Amino acid sequence: MSLPTPFATPYNSNFSDDAETGHAGTAPAAAFDSEEVPLSPRALPHRASNATRPELTLAGGDAKRPFRDVLWAGLFLGHLGLIGWALVVWGKMRFDGPDRHSQTTTYWPQYGGAAGLGIVLTWAWLWLFRRCSADMIKMSVHSVSTFGAVLSVLLFWNHSPLWGIGFAAGAAVAFVFSFTVTDRLPFTALVIQKAVDLVGDFPSTLYVAFLVGVVSLAWLALWTFGAAGTIALSSEKHRWAKLFLLSVSLLWTAVVAHNVVHVAAACAFAQWFLAGGEGQPPEHRSSRGLVVALTSSFGSVCFGSLLSPPVRTLRWLARGLRGRMRSNECMLCCLDCYLGLLEGFVRIFNKYAYVHMAIGGKGFNRASTDAWERFQLTGVEALVAQDLSGAVLLLSVALGGLITGTVVGTWVHYTQEDRTVPVAVTGALLSMMLIGLVTAVIEAGVTTIYVMFAEDPALISRWDPEFGSELEAMLNERLARRARKPLIDNPRNQP
Repeated sequence: MSLPTPFATPYNSNFSDDAETGHAGTAPAAAFDSEEVPLSPRALPHRASNATRPELTLAGGDAKRPFRDVLWAGLFLGHLGLIGWALVVWGKMRFDGPDRHSQTTTYWPQYGGAAGLGIVLTWAWLWLFRRCSADMIKMSVHSVSTFGAVLSVLLFWNHSPLWGIGFAAGAAVAFVFSFTVTDRLPFTALVIQKAVDLVGDFPSTLYVAFLVGVVSLAWLALWTFGAAGTIALSSEKHRWAKLFLLSVSLLWTAVVAHNVVHVAAACAFAQWFLAGGEGQPPEHRSSRGLVVALTSSFGSVCFGSLLSPPVRTLRWLARGLRGRMRSNECMLCCLDCYLGLLEGFVRIFNKYAYVHMAIGGKGFNRASTDAWERFQLTGVEALVAQDLSGAVLLLSVALGGLITGTVVGTWVHYTQEDRTVPVAVTGALLSMMLIGLVTAVIEAGVTTIYVMFAEDPALISRWDPEFGSELEAMLNERLARRARKPLIDNPRNQP
């Protein structure tokens, strides 16, 4: 199949778009002369077609892979040990008390219910994304703001003004986000639908998510033991300080578990694409990816899990606002400056690194840089900027957490009203952690599709010719729009 125009020449991204800034220029060809992940001749249009270059090195191959970002793996494991010790101490102090059955054990049914509801919502979300992805996306985007606004009112009514303000602010951010990205949802729905179809062809990736989920549940059991003891034992001031530290730790742990599943699934998907549907069975590929994620790439997973999510969130919000403020030159310039600063962070902290880590065993920073420069060289960055799959999946996780928190909070409200908010919040976090493991498999499908398309569009077309043609048409359309638009739309320049 012939490559589309964007792949015929190196891509220069110094054009503006209604959803992008395009501050970075053409990536140098030397940036892709990687010893770990050499690229095929067809994937490098700026090189001679007869150049001899080996194929992509697959993750978990016969060659021994060095461990990457070992410091971050040590920090994460050390933090787990310290938090685990604190959880045992805080939980045991309360459990050894004479009134333990009226204190610590009081919250175990609620936490168990939160975990059970999280499992139910996990499979419900997966089924809904497979059956009606467009409707599920709309529900996720719009329901979070509505749900958050209702909860903020209830929290004010329950004499919890700080939590009410927090939920009101979150609902406002979700509303602004939903208002600014309406035109990008159809393309996002298409990509997520294809990613879910890919997951359906690889049920072994869900088994990996289930296995990581079992380990996560064991950690959650210890976490709830310590959290319940903290809620029952501590004073109001110390209780919130301890719960904040425990929640931050749980969030980092949840993101690490999410990205372990992401790397394992991406390894299976990428190997299948590169092998053209032949070779080892999917189960072997998924288990190989899990080994890679837990050994040589584990430090990189821990590093990326700590820094990548906030950068992605800020970029989503800024790009959405930019698309709605083209008539305000002052705000447009401010957002361009802000996005220019973020562009450097995105280059070294992006989720597409996990596919390159799974394929070639790079460290997180190098994998992020190579992935992003590859997108800019081929023009696929224009598609990535149009895609909102990560934000939509995150909102679906948040929606599941809000539902769980509401159910648990209502349950606690009628037994111990003064403990309603802390138990509901921690219960919501438990549910979000479990739901996030399955959305990680879907997100791995999305990221692998983009990385493979940037590597060679034929890899996608062999899998789904119609989808490959749609991606190529969309890419040509986005690049044509970039080329036609000036850097700043000035209404006074219009005829």
